[in-house]
Order: sequence, then C-alpha cells, then structure tokens
Amino acid sequence: MKKRFSKNLAGIIVASLVMGVVSLPDSVKDNLPVGAWAKAQKTVLGLDLQGGTQLDYRIDLSAVEAKNSDDDPTNDVREVDIIEGVRTTIERRVNSLGVSEPSIFLSNIADEKHIIVELAGIKDVDEAKATVGKTIQLEFKERRAEGETDEGAQQIEAEAQKILREVTAYGADFEEIGKRVRRGDGKIDYSSGNGFEPNLPGEYGEILPSMKEGAVHPRLIERTAGFAIDSTGNIVEEKGKYLVQLVSKEDRERTIEKTEDFFEASVALNSAGAEKLAARTRADFEPEVADAIFGIEVNETTDILEVGDNLEAYQVTWKSEEAEEKVSASHILVAYEGATRASSDVTRSKKEAKKRALEILEEVNADPENFAAIATENSDGPSATKGGDLGEFGRGVMTPAFEKAAFSMEEGDVSELVETEFGYHIIKLDAQLTEEDQITVIRMRIANTEENRVALEEALATTQPHEVTETLPYYTFNEIFFNTLPDQWKATGLDGSNFKFATVSYDQIGNPLVSIEFDSEGADKFEALTERLQGQQMAIFVGGQLISAPNVQQKITGGSAVITGSYGLQEALQLANDLNTGAIDAPILLTGQYTISATLGENALSLSLYAGIIGLLLLAIYMIAYYRIFGVLAVVALAIYTIAIVFIIKVTGIVMTLAGIAGIILSIGMAVDANILIFERTLEELNSGKTFGHAVNNGFARAWSSIRDSNVSSLITCAILWFFGNSIIRGFALMLAIGIVLSMFTAINVTREFIKTLDGTKVAKSKFMLGAKKVVQ
Repeated sequence: MKKRFSKNLAGIIVASLVMGVVSLPDSVKDNLPVGAWAKAQKTVLGLDLQGGTQLDYRIDLSAVEAKNSDDDPTNDVREVDIIEGVRTTIERRVNSLGVSEPSIFLSNIADEKHIIVELAGIKDVDEAKATVGKTIQLEFKERRAEGETDEGAQQIEAEAQKILREVTAYGADFEEIGKRVRRGDGKIDYSSGNGFEPNLPGEYGEILPSMKEGAVHPRLIERTAGFAIDSTGNIVEEKGKYLVQLVSKEDRERTIEKTEDFFEASVALNSAGAEKLAARTRADFEPEVADAIFGIEVNETTDILEVGDNLEAYQVTWKSEEAEEKVSASHILVAYEGATRASSDVTRSKKEAKKRALEILEEVNADPENFAAIATENSDGPSATKGGDLGEFGRGVMTPAFEKAAFSMEEGDVSELVETEFGYHIIKLDAQLTEEDQITVIRMRIANTEENRVALEEALATTQPHEVTETLPYYTFNEIFFNTLPDQWKATGLDGSNFKFATVSYDQIGNPLVSIEFDSEGADKFEALTERLQGQQMAIFVGGQLISAPNVQQKITGGSAVITGSYGLQEALQLANDLNTGAIDAPILLTGQYTISATLGENALSLSLYAGIIGLLLLAIYMIAYYRIFGVLAVVALAIYTIAIVFIIKVTGIVMTLAGIAGIILSIGMAVDANILIFERTLEELNSGKTFGHAVNNGFARAWSSIRDSNVSSLITCAILWFFGNSIIRGFALMLAIGIVLSMFTAINVTREFIKTLDGTKVAKSKFMLGAKKVVQ
C-alpha cells in the first residue's frame, strides 16, 4: 500500500491551521480561546483604506537662493542636499508620531519644491501638523549697529512693490501668489480674514466698501500688524505693508450686546424731560426719590417712580465722597489733685471736684446763654481763656467718654457731668459740622399715562446690557503682509548647519540649560564670533524665536555653547529633542491639508475585498470545471496561499493599500498560472500512457523551468518598481513580490503534496476525474 500522507503534508496542514487562526478577523479571534500573541496580530491599513491626513508642505528655498546668488562663493550650498535634509528630518519627526509606514515623498508643483506627507489613521491632525511643520532653525545673531542699513527690510520693500505689480496684473491669482511668496520667517505672509464693517482692521473699513468682489487694492496699505516684545523687554509696533483683495461682501445679521447711554435714551423718550441735576442734596428731592437715588451706586438706575403727575427714572452719575463727621463744642473742666494734666494749684479732692462740678452745671442749666462767661470763670482747662471753646474736631480726637457724649448731642444741648481722666466735664455742643451728601443724576420725566409707562420701560431696558440684532455689510478678504520693520539683529554666519547635538545640563543653582555642540567648522566660527563680540550681546534664535541674548564675556573655544532661558526641565528637554530630531535646513510652509474619511477608506476596502472574493469564486469554479480533481486541489492550495499571505501581512505589520491589494490579486493569477502549467504537463504525460505517479513527477519537472523563468522575471520587475517607484508603486511591488514567492511555494510544494495523496486511489484511475484521455492502470 502506498504511503499517501507524508510528513511534509502534515506540516503543511498544521502550519495552515496555525496561520488560519492568526488570519481570522479580529472580531472572531476575540471570541476564541487563542493566545494573546495571535490576538495581537492585526492588519495595518494604509491611508486610502482606513482614512487619514495628507499634508502638503512647500519648502522655502529663498535663503538658499540668496546664499547662492551673493558675491561670497564660500557660503554656496547644493539645493538638492537641502531638500534631502528637509525630507530626512520630516521623516524622523513623523516616526516620532508612531504612524505605521508613513508615506513621505517629494513633488514639484509649478517650479516649487513640495514634500507630501501621508499619515494613515492619524487621530490628532493638529498634533501631527505641529510636529511635522515646526521650524527648528538654530541661528546666532549680533546686534545691528545704530544707523546700519537693514538690507533685509529693503529687500522686503522691493519685493512688496514687485508682488503688487504681479497681483494687479490681469488674470492674476491672488491666493496662489500669496501662498507662493510667503516665507518661513514670517517676513512675508499670506492669510485670509473676514468681519463686519465696523470691526475691519486699519483702513479696511474705508477701502473694502468701495471695491468690487475679486478686485485687488491698487496700492500698498501701511498699518500696524500688532505688537511684540523686543530683546530689551520693550513693546514695539510690528509695522508693515499689506496687499488686500476683496473676496466677497454681503449683508449679514449679527447679534451683539449693547448698552444705550442713559441721557441719549432720555432725550429720545422726551427731549423736554431729559435733564441733568448736578450736586444736589436730599433736600432737593421728594423723600421717596431721595431714598431711591441715594440708595444706589454710581451708573446704576432706579426703577420707575411715580412723582405727582409724572413718571420719573434716574441714573446716578456722581456721588460725593463720604464726609467726615465733625462737631464744634465748648466745655467746663473741673479738675482735682492727681488728675491727668491737673495744674499744681489744684488741691481739691475728687469728691470735692464732683460737688463743685454739679454746682456749676446747675448754674449753666439756669443760664445756658452765659456758658462762655461761666467757663471763663470756672474751668480748669486751657480753653478757659476762650470761654471753653474747643473748636472743631472729629471722631478719634477726644477721649472715648467725651467723644461719645459730644457726638450724641443735638446742637445747643448741654450735657450731664462727663467723667474722664482729666476730671469732670460739662459739655455744650455749639454746632454739627458734617457736610450733607451730594449727588448728580440724570432724570427721565414724562407724564404719567399707561402709554408713557410702556415707552419709559422700553427706554430703560435699552440702558441695560441687551442683545441687538442688526444687518451690516460682511466682508471676506485675502491679504499679503510684508514686515518692513528693520531687524535689530543680523546674521553672523553661524547657524544650524554647523550643529552636532544638544543635551540638557544644569547651572550652579539647578536651573536647566541646553548645551549644544558644533562640528569643527562651527567651532572655528563660534570661537571667532565670541572673540569679536566680547562685551556685546550675541542672540540665539530657535525657530525664529529669540531664546537668549547673553553678553559675551570672553572668547569661547572648543565648539560648545549653552542656551539659557526662562524654561523648566520639560521645556529644556523638548528644545534639546527638537534640535536633535532635526534642525530644518529650510523653512516649510503648509500649503494644503487633505483629509480622507474613514468611510471612504472602508468603502474602498469593502469593494476591493468583494471584487477579490468574486474573482476567487469564478476562478475556483473554472478550475474545478476544467481540471476536475486537479482543480479541486488547486483551489485548496489557493486557499492555503490566501491564508499564508494574510498571515504574513498581519505578522510583519505591512501596511495594506489599494495598490497592495492589486498586487496580491495579480499574484493569485500567477499562482493559478503555475498550477495550469503543471496540470497541462501532467495530463500530457497521462495521455502518452505514463502511470499516474510517473505522470505527476514528469509534469512537475517539465513545468518547473517555465514557472521559474516567469516568476524570476516578475520578481526582477518588482525590484525595478521598488527602487524607482513612489510609495504607491512600492506598495504594489512589495505585495506582488510576496505573492509570487508564496505562489511558487504553494504551486510546487503544496499542490504536489496534495496530488501525491491520489496515487493508488480510484480517482487516479478515473479518466473523468483526471480529465485525461488515457489512464494507465
């Protein structure tokens, strides 16, 4: 009996089962008792299948062109090296986002160099843009001498005039020109704006209303772009010039919070009743009005008051400050021996002093008008010479007992005996001197009718914050900004091109700093620079932002420098990481952002899978119908091939794209092609009278050379596509190559092992099942 099941076949079956489990859909695997490793293997979809973001960056090569066009040949650089450096830097940054197999490629658009970044499945697009597009240029600058010409500002002025002529030319595309001329350093920038007519910046409120849609204003507009803080901490205006294009204008409704002026509202209500009452006291108003207006604060408004035949409302515009409470008083002091400040000639006892004071009080009560004479004759205090007059005083001047009595009396009253540490007092209040509160108000007054009450309520409502909907012209515009403000710093020739690496260190008190190391050329430049700038400032810029401007104390050798700033440890680590990740050799500007939704990707994937399944079914039907049992075995081998390729895709993390799926489907056709060659050669051997076993061996041997040559030529084609194609072509080439190698294995090994199991069976002797004309028994 022939041995039909070999070790190879057993191995193929076991391997197919294992790969089949890993290749199952994630939703099925999660419900099966399989290992964590098998569950962790997932298919990674590309941008066109799972959605994501495509970012289009223009490389600003203006600085490179300026270097290459000046009179100094020593600073010339190769543009191709700069572009490749930018691409490499962006690739490192994208890798830090954790995007699987990002696609980054160069593109030429209207003589401009662009970098296209495709980020499949990226969730936080803003983070991606911030990471990819950051400009980490490292520059060392020195202060421009007073009166020294800023050639850069002059170039900006000239560029502004040139672009003005360009954008005002017939048929010029303002937006396209604006995006093309914008620079990474912000000296020339393009932006869009919009707003209602009262809120338009600068002169736009006068210019835009007179322009037609699509028109460009024929002159440069000078205005302030904002404010900035210079290296000395002073706030300076960022002046510049603008080119503006009106995109559209239309009437729109807007709702704003508004508060009407009380006086204007009162005039609108009733011009005769609009009245300002200045510096009035309580006595100037009816009691209920006085209570209302003196009970509110400045800028507050009363409710509607009914005063006689009128309706009135008031707004307080001024109140006098709270006046200090004062009185004018006289007193008679009867001292005793030992009392505070008692003179040496006072010898009476305290008891005698009280008795004498009561006698004087009785005399005063009998003739109050004669208080001054009685005080002059009897008082022991220094005020006796003035008839006891103490003059004016406020609270906190007299002793507590004396003050309490004086401020609790009415004008002209005489107190009972008041005892203090000075003796016994008889007090007469001469006058209350506290000023009366004053107030200034605006009054609305109107006759008391129901109709007028409604009108007054409406007028008062407008004086409170309220929403108003109004229709105003709304403008949308594009603008190109030219920063013509002279730069106080100028380049020294030392920049990020000489940078090696950055690390975080600490000063003597533990503050973090970023230490940077230059290459040999940078070290020489830095040494010469610090020698020349001793006693002067040297500014360090990172990404166009001033980080530090220390004074150079002495020449620094060795090619090391320190960036100090008011940042914490995390900020220092981030700065060092940014510099090490790659100082961009040229600024990049985001000119386009395109988002592919997950829904579109899912549709593309489902349609591709649907097409693949339909194709496999039709192929299986054809193979079985034409080659009978051989066709059945070919379909089984094809199923194992499919399982194996899905397994490889999941385990290796290869990113699947539509182009990759196309490569797989094409490789399936090539796998079937190999089977057809084998089957045809085997059938030829059977028809020539060979036994089944010999026919199979000879059929495989005769077909091998054709299979080998066709597949090797296809693999060479894949290699050419990989090395010279873009990301899409590479994805196709990779999947086609993997499919070809797998198809060769399944066609030669898997199919052969399955056919061997037929040897000696009734199937191997059946002309119908084999599709042969003759079968040797």
